Amino acid sequence: MNGKSYRLWILVMLGLAAALVLDGPAVALMRDVGFERLKGFRDRDWWQLFRQVGSVWAWVLVSGALVLHASGEGGVGRQRTMVRSLTPLIAAILGGALAEVFKMFACRMRPEFAVPPDVWAWASLAEQFPSTRGIGMPSSHAATAFGGAWGLAMLFPRAGLVGLIAAVGCAATRVIAGAHYPSDVYVGAVVGYASAWLVWTWGVHRPERSAVS
Repeated sequence: MNGKSYRLWILVMLGLAAALVLDGPAVALMRDVGFERLKGFRDRDWWQLFRQVGSVWAWVLVSGALVLHASGEGGVGRQRTMVRSLTPLIAAILGGALAEVFKMFACRMRPEFAVPPDVWAWASLAEQFPSTRGIGMPSSHAATAFGGAWGLAMLFPRAGLVGLIAAVGCAATRVIAGAHYPSDVYVGAVVGYASAWLVWTWGVHRPERSAVS
């Protein structure tokens, strides 16, 4: 592991520590407002807009548009460009899937299940596994959103900035609605980035095998 990787891991862990610290004030505010009242945000158009960024279907549209754009370009690299255009969708799918797997073992429940003054509530692994019902760590919506957004950013950095802003909005909607802690969406964002990196490194940029003479 090189120095750059060490710095990245240190930043990730510092971010996680900060997110865990924010969990307490966040759940206290959720209790003050009331979880049923928080769920009322789900009827707002802006909430639905950002919330759907955490759906795989949003990235079907994004990658579909990129594939159609690439199909209209000429040149010998057209087919490879079309395959590269699937990066956001594949990263979004992988991010959401990995988050669901992690949930099976994390067993940390959503904020509304924590009994005051406790900040967190935990399910029994033996009783819960393999169901993820009521489990919030990590947020699969955030993982899907950030997987797609980072995948887009790796293809088109400027356009990716819009995707990342939308992914942040998606993560915010999950906390605003009382469905997740800040640390849930933070870990989801990390999973999303890791998924995009895997797709980009081992899929898009994997060296082609040299032909056997």
